[in-house]
Amino acid sequence: MPPKDGLIAVTPAGVWYGSAAGISGEVRAGIGAESVTVHDPGYPYSLASTSSLVYGTGLRWALTGDESIAMIDPATGRVARVYTYRSYDPAYDGGLDFLAVGHGSLWFLDDGALKVGAAPFRGVLRVSAATGLRLGPVPGIGPAACGGPCTQIYATRSAIWVPTATGLIRIDPALVARRTAGN
Repeated sequence: MPPKDGLIAVTPAGVWYGSAAGISGEVRAGIGAESVTVHDPGYPYSLASTSSLVYGTGLRWALTGDESIAMIDPATGRVARVYTYRSYDPAYDGGLDFLAVGHGSLWFLDDGALKVGAAPFRGVLRVSAATGLRLGPVPGIGPAACGGPCTQIYATRSAIWVPTATGLIRIDPALVARRTAGN
């Protein structure tokens, strides 16, 4: 099946993509490659509604339409763990659309109150990758930060990056961890 809306995650074990059927991929590239579709009857939400698919910390992560996160083993395609919005957006008032994983955290772009109308960009939310618990918003990144809609967030070895209309916002994970400790 072809990728849906450009959702592709490359891992050491293969290439994965979002489709109308959910999340599928080719694992163990080369001779002996195998097509796998993620299927977990215990997962509470359809992976066909995945809005963000990324690879980080040795796992694949899918952000679904209800703000749930599925942690997926890239070698087997099995859902290893699920985090729900209740632990990081308990009032369900965020507009968590984009995800990056790195530096021990999940990093969300928060588009505001459930995308009602043209909700303003509210910032970046940091969540523990180990527990799924909210660690807090990234200080200093608010509605005017992007100069327009923010639509992506990326993790690299050295930083978290948010492209804007005029440049890039660089987030230092170590500095953010010190500032948001205790939230």
